[in-house]
Amino acid sequence: MSRGSSSRLWIVLIAAFTVAAIMTAAESRLTVFDLHAEDDAKSRLRLLDGPAQVEVDPQQPWALIPHLLPGPEDAWAGSTPHSLALPLRPPPHGSLELYIFLETASQPSPSTGQDRSEDVLGSVPSRRPTDLVVAVNDAPLTVVEIPGTPERDVGTSARHVIRRKIEIPARALGTASTVRLSLINQSGPMVVLERMRLVEERPTFAGANLGRRGRFPPESAMLLGTGLLVLILWNRVEATGQLDGRRVAALSTSALALLLLGLAELTPPDWFLAAAVPRWAWLVLSCVLLLACRPPRSTPFPAARAPRSEERVGPTRTLPRRAALIALYLFTVVLFLEGASRGTLMIGGLQRRLANYNEDAWWRLQWIRREREDVSIFYSFDEYHPARGWTLRSNVRNAGDFAQGIVVNSNSMGIRGRREYALRKPPGVTRALVFGDSFTFGDEVSDDETYAAQLEQLLPRTEVLNLGVHGYAHDQMLLYLQEVGADYRPDLVFLGFVADDMDRNLRGFRDFAKPRFDLAGAQLILRNTPVPRPEEVLARERYRSRFVDLLLLLAAEARSPSKASEAAKRNRLTTGILDEFRRTVIQVSATPVFVYMPMEEDLDSTSGATTAEEDFFLQYCHSRGILAVDLRPVFLARLGRGARFMPHHHWTPEEHRIAAEGIAAALAERQLVPRPAVAGGPEAGRPATHGEPPPS
Repeated sequence: MSRGSSSRLWIVLIAAFTVAAIMTAAESRLTVFDLHAEDDAKSRLRLLDGPAQVEVDPQQPWALIPHLLPGPEDAWAGSTPHSLALPLRPPPHGSLELYIFLETASQPSPSTGQDRSEDVLGSVPSRRPTDLVVAVNDAPLTVVEIPGTPERDVGTSARHVIRRKIEIPARALGTASTVRLSLINQSGPMVVLERMRLVEERPTFAGANLGRRGRFPPESAMLLGTGLLVLILWNRVEATGQLDGRRVAALSTSALALLLLGLAELTPPDWFLAAAVPRWAWLVLSCVLLLACRPPRSTPFPAARAPRSEERVGPTRTLPRRAALIALYLFTVVLFLEGASRGTLMIGGLQRRLANYNEDAWWRLQWIRREREDVSIFYSFDEYHPARGWTLRSNVRNAGDFAQGIVVNSNSMGIRGRREYALRKPPGVTRALVFGDSFTFGDEVSDDETYAAQLEQLLPRTEVLNLGVHGYAHDQMLLYLQEVGADYRPDLVFLGFVADDMDRNLRGFRDFAKPRFDLAGAQLILRNTPVPRPEEVLARERYRSRFVDLLLLLAAEARSPSKASEAAKRNRLTTGILDEFRRTVIQVSATPVFVYMPMEEDLDSTSGATTAEEDFFLQYCHSRGILAVDLRPVFLARLGRGARFMPHHHWTPEEHRIAAEGIAAALAERQLVPRPAVAGGPEAGRPATHGEPPPS
């Protein structure tokens, strides 16, 4: 083959592979949403008290579809047709494919035996077929037939998941600013939903697809990689047994391009490369390297001439060898450092010596160690949550993760304690939602010993729902409030403020992987959502370098914990999150109440001097006009009269009782609730209250 035809072949091959890679990178199918069903018991109770039309915003990170969609034959749901509506903003422009995953079952779900929902929680879908109407903008599009339970499975525990595909043409979407997609069960028994996925068919070269961030498509990487391999082989053939410096440079550039593609494809999704570089940038870089590694036009050896006897070809031949030796040396050094780091971090005592509660790597390594002991999240009563990382599992019964005699229970909605709360608030009842971390949840105390439970006992005709979850930061509390706040129609919303929660706002990993916010000016940007599942976190560990983890821990050890810039960043982020929390509370027509909860270090001194975190709390509440209840004076007053608190990290039942009495007294003083009968009497100490509650 001549030099000219060889070059033309090179151009054709590389152009073909590059164009194919670009077409694959600009995927013609874009996932609009992929929603899973919520817990069965939660779904039934929501439908029992809620409207016949359930609306789910698929853009929200906590979005879950109801597990059940009742029909006219379901007396427990009012014997009325139910529908599921999903607004799409901004509206899609291309044709859509809707995939519905449904379950057919023949055995009842386990009954919780709680209150009026006992029969509802034990009911099962009928085995008769059902027709499900799919509508776009309230106009029926098609009818999907859902088969009943197969005859052979009646009386067994068999469960089958079936999939239905519905094609939605672009002309059915209309020109409105919002497209409303609905599923309507107009006839027959209830339908059991497992998952819904909507895919948009876009033009191949849609700029929105090329601009997407995230991992590079594996098909594109394979095509570009194949093109590079062809180029390398062609360079080798052209060399006819010898390599000069220019060809070595070309081959090195090809190897760099392959390395780049490996980074684009194999990096975990939460690494900065995957999160920051769009697909078009990967393609541009790869194409530049493809052009840069074109072989030189010199005549290959030995066709030009035989080398003279005085010429030495040794240095030319040793150049690749030297490069290979350098690469092998660097690889050996990296391998040694990685192996030494993994061995070092496996030593429990040294890992504890490097403990730094403000570094994600340390929390992640602790979780990996616990996972090897078959602990999925943290406690046995935890479960994964896609928006918040973890939450209290529903229908927990007498979990004994703490000391003997201390039990943890939860109701069907995942609220601490066995009591069930209807979504529709009873008339004449004041309802309060309490958000917080482990101090609010009640680590190391039983259900009825938490301050939320004792506050409910102190206040007449008042429901206090304990929505605290251990390890939560303010960002997770905000997401929890946005998820359920409007459903419960509260009058009061409490935020249990613990100083450590401010540092957790900066973290992306704590008891497990968690979401976090970044500030872009005055706007909160949510990151790391949906939170990866435990099995996904474990899978990513194969790509993580323990040497990098060790460097991060050593750097965190060397940094000053009181660094002014870190504290300023923490305060700005916490202010933004609390502002959004306050706005959300007011939007649901409730009154926000922030409670400062003293920890052990807050009570070390009886001098009355406030900490930096307490000063921030009081100044923030005063500037925003929020009712702030500072419990530290109450605890210090009890200590001054000889009270002795147990040296636990978390509160004892006695400390929870003091907190409940202090909060009740502050609410009564502001006439938000009737004045309770506090056992401690007026001499028990009064909480410091600041600010005025904003109008609801």
